[in-house]
Amino acid sequence: APTVFRLPGLQEMLLGRDSISVFQDFEGRPSRKYGVTWSAPPSAMVHSHPYVIALLPKSVEVQLVEAQRAVQTISLRASAVVPSPRDDAAYVLANNQIYRLRPVPIHRQIDTLMESEGYETALRLCELCMQHPQVAAKADGIYRAYGLALLADKDFDRAMAQLTRCL
Repeated sequence: APTVFRLPGLQEMLLGRDSISVFQDFEGRPSRKYGVTWSAPPSAMVHSHPYVIALLPKSVEVQLVEAQRAVQTISLRASAVVPSPRDDAAYVLANNQIYRLRPVPIHRQIDTLMESEGYETALRLCELCMQHPQVAAKADGIYRAYGLALLADKDFDRAMAQLTRCL
């Protein structure tokens, strides 16, 4: 069945069918060039910048929307999710218990992505959160590490594009 989720904090909504959701403005026009692919059809979702958290039949999935990828899947059969009115957390109701999902600080998420060579996602997250000084300070290091990894893979044009960004 088709689903519609208004995303508080954003001036758009996610329209879904099965496990694909697309962003639309309130006039019904597509508002982004990409959508979100879930591992199963979502029953509810909330926005917690820069993520969308969705309840799926057997799990809770966290997507970094701008990178178009799931960053965490929690095995939990949840029945409701609501955003915290005070911070970037979300509350999930499952098994007669309430769980508070809090994001790890962005600079620590970037460190974890770098350790696993998730350079593109680290860059995207960095670009989305440049207003945080600890995040902005990491940008050159990410460009450099990504450029060197591309050089090692003999992808010279892309490597030079990354390396020239950190000069």
